[in-house]
Amino acid sequence: MDGLEKQVVKLEASNETKLRRNDVLKAEIYDLKNGLDTVEEKARTEWGLVKPDETFFLIVDREPSANREPSASKEPSAGKQPSANKPSTQTSRNANP
Repeated sequence: MDGLEKQVVKLEASNETKLRRNDVLKAEIYDLKNGLDTVEEKARTEWGLVKPDETFFLIVDREPSANREPSASKEPSAGKQPSANKPSTQTSRNANP
């Protein structure tokens, strides 16, 4: 093998090493992107995360009247817990940053 062929073999080996490293980096980037999406979703739903360029809206759903207790009794019946309405939330981004 002459000097030029040795150089080609050496460069091909170097390229293979770099290709494997690129594959590892791509996998890390994928994991970080998906991991951050999961973290952001959890922060929004559980901790009320709102980014600076977003507006937060709290929409409270009322119980349907058929499920409500009579208005004469403000106290919950013995052994019954009052139903807890969970508010739904919605976030929108402002058009102008």
